[in-house]
Amino acid sequence: WLFPKTVFANQVFILGPPGDPADIRGMHDAAAAIKRIATAGAKLQSNGHGANYLLDILSESAGVDQNAAWVIRSELSGKAAIEAAARSGAYIIWGLPPFLRQQKSLAGALEIMVAGDPIFQRIMVSMLANPEKLTGVRIEAARKFEKYLTSPRAQAKIREYRYPGLEQQAWWPAGRHNSPAD
Repeated sequence: WLFPKTVFANQVFILGPPGDPADIRGMHDAAAAIKRIATAGAKLQSNGHGANYLLDILSESAGVDQNAAWVIRSELSGKAAIEAAARSGAYIIWGLPPFLRQQKSLAGALEIMVAGDPIFQRIMVSMLANPEKLTGVRIEAARKFEKYLTSPRAQAKIREYRYPGLEQQAWWPAGRHNSPAD
């Protein structure tokens, strides 16, 4: 692989039941929200490797024991985890795009509670296959596509995009983090 280039970022959020038993709705500090969930004795459903790693970081930052009863530890991830959170009235760390895809089937059982903490950003990159190590690579076409993805025009489109019916920004351009020499 050749050196990656950042293209865009999206975010995960803390979702929770509409009643919001930990009173975290509208917070922007994810560690403070995790501390409130733990302190309130509310439940948080674990959700696969990436979200659990994020929970580990936030729990450490908040100074709370993530092995206590407030965390529902399971092998569930993705759709199964969010459905379990919805059934049990638990909070969950989950990405916006998959939440929007599942929102209708959840029938209002979960809502976005905490957004905007920089730790929630998931950076997406473009990586080109190295033509010296892999045959059949159309490197010039791949470079052209990568150049388009990181162009000001494409970056502006990423910045402006909104999901239908959702005013909240879901995608952030990240091409500016690449070296000008790249």
